[in-house]
Amino acid sequence: MLKSWMSAVCYTALSLAVFNGGLAAADEWDAKVDEIMANFTNLDIVGQMTQIAGYGLINSTYQLDEEAVRGFAKYHVGSYLSPPVSNSGEINGSWGWTTAQLRDFVGGIQKIAMEENGGHPMIYGTDSAHGNALVTDTVFFGQEINGAATFNPDLLYEQGRITARDTLAAGIPWIFDPVLDNMHNPLWPRVYETFGEDPYLTSVMGAAIVRGMQSYNQSAACMKHWIAYAWTPTGHDTDDVTISDFDLLLRDDLKFDGMMVTDYAEINDLHTFHRTARSKAEGTKYSLKRTSIDMSMVAGDLSFTNATLALLEEKPEIFERLKESVRRTIKLKLKLGLYDDPMPGEEYLDMVGNEDDVAAALAWKRLLETAPSRDIDDLTLPLGQIEYVKELASTGTKVILVLFEGRPRILNDLPENVYAVLNGMLACERGGKAVAEIIYGDVNPSGRMPITYPKDTGNVMIPYRHRVSTQCATGDYCEPQWTFGHGLSYTNFTYSDMSISTTNVTSSSDSVNVSVTVTNSGSVAGKETVMLFLTQPYRSISVPEVKQLKKFSKISLDAGASQTVTFELTAADWSVYYPQIGQGLKLVAEDADYVVAIKPETDCDVYNETAAANPLCATFTLSTGEYPFGSLIAE
Repeated sequence: MLKSWMSAVCYTALSLAVFNGGLAAADEWDAKVDEIMANFTNLDIVGQMTQIAGYGLINSTYQLDEEAVRGFAKYHVGSYLSPPVSNSGEINGSWGWTTAQLRDFVGGIQKIAMEENGGHPMIYGTDSAHGNALVTDTVFFGQEINGAATFNPDLLYEQGRITARDTLAAGIPWIFDPVLDNMHNPLWPRVYETFGEDPYLTSVMGAAIVRGMQSYNQSAACMKHWIAYAWTPTGHDTDDVTISDFDLLLRDDLKFDGMMVTDYAEINDLHTFHRTARSKAEGTKYSLKRTSIDMSMVAGDLSFTNATLALLEEKPEIFERLKESVRRTIKLKLKLGLYDDPMPGEEYLDMVGNEDDVAAALAWKRLLETAPSRDIDDLTLPLGQIEYVKELASTGTKVILVLFEGRPRILNDLPENVYAVLNGMLACERGGKAVAEIIYGDVNPSGRMPITYPKDTGNVMIPYRHRVSTQCATGDYCEPQWTFGHGLSYTNFTYSDMSISTTNVTSSSDSVNVSVTVTNSGSVAGKETVMLFLTQPYRSISVPEVKQLKKFSKISLDAGASQTVTFELTAADWSVYYPQIGQGLKLVAEDADYVVAIKPETDCDVYNETAAANPLCATFTLSTGEYPFGSLIAE
């Protein structure tokens, strides 16, 4: 099991796109890195691994404190982060800086950094989590949980593109987003930052927004947080997590060769919060000797820098390990073009907050389906709120319950006492207009639930894809308020003519095509997300899941229209990872029956041999002759 000192350390891992057109090949990047680093001193190496927050770099009049910046720059600090006034309250009649003001601030730091650091540029990063939302003049998008509910990766790509452009306009090429944690406990106060509970949905939406963020070839997206961060057993943020080594081998098994940065002040927290190191210096030593982190998000001091310099004096052999980290940092700066243009994005300043962006953000929020970030111990809404709504409904008035919430709350019997429920989650500044359009019937909603919405406090940590052996507080059926994938529309869709191309698969190179016809049987046009789930009723390597989402497609149909949707399943879809720790993650496909289901609510009743056939279920058998061990699938 993972050593306890590391279990709460939160990392962000940089995702670098494969850039196209006019840029150097991989070996040329390496040659350029070698050239730049040829004469790096210990101070150069350690400085490149240090990141300092912007909060301490302004003076009492909220201007750049050049003396403070120069103090860090003399240590060759390679990175800075965050707008310094994003949480400072009202300043001279404004609640923050404009994009142009932030650009001036970042440019001032860059100028001093390059003066003190032999011309090497620093890289600035910020949490542009739903648009460049830490300045005042950009368009804000809804949170990631809203994006997941759209089941539309094209919209997420566009959000990523606009976010990157607006962040570049501020001179910032590094975006600390997307959040790729899967929601594990709905009590967690950061549920709204995720794409929900399903790993496949998260991977599709995450890939789409990263492609958008990196579409200008000037921005780097940063996947966060470290794999274990959201797996809090209590639901409290930054809580202790116990997790196996199998889930954490980023470099070797997951083959990640990008850059990795700690979360805010986490190395120092090994001493001050987690109490696994007797000093900040010891925490630094642990982090550098036991992990492959490339940069410490130190916050506001040089504790990491000084501790690492001291460690180099004590153990000079660690220089090569540190050098590998700095190679990844310098390569990132080269790929982003910072050595040629240290302040990219000036040409985008006039595009910030334009009407097309406003329209895109509004369209994004119209796909709603039917708080502050802090810990709570109970998901139940306050009794007074519940009774108030029920009293209103008792008058005979048609009450529509609109939920704006960062995580699900237990509603008790409210859904049975109101006319409709509209879940707006955290839709941001255009969410109100989108909700009004839906309520008045101007827009037909098409969002789907990206999480399992709990119905009672005893079953809050049971996702739709739970293991078949999971026991529930209310018996063997874990009844949620709304299941993953649930959503209503002002029209109806019917499914028919499901077919499967084969019922017997004999090779891992074979594929299975599943088709179904979807008809808009209502009176208005609408959009439907067609979902395919897969179940392996019996699995020798591990307890199987009830079902798992494997494919989805969002279609638009006029009233009365039909469309046939076809999905292709391959070995990657019916395989699972075989936990050979330290030898690379390998997919294994067991010889067994596999059951396909169309639609979230479809129950194929796989353990009932006398059950009537469901027209939206189909079975195929994998027969490679290698049961019970299965066949390893090529990586």
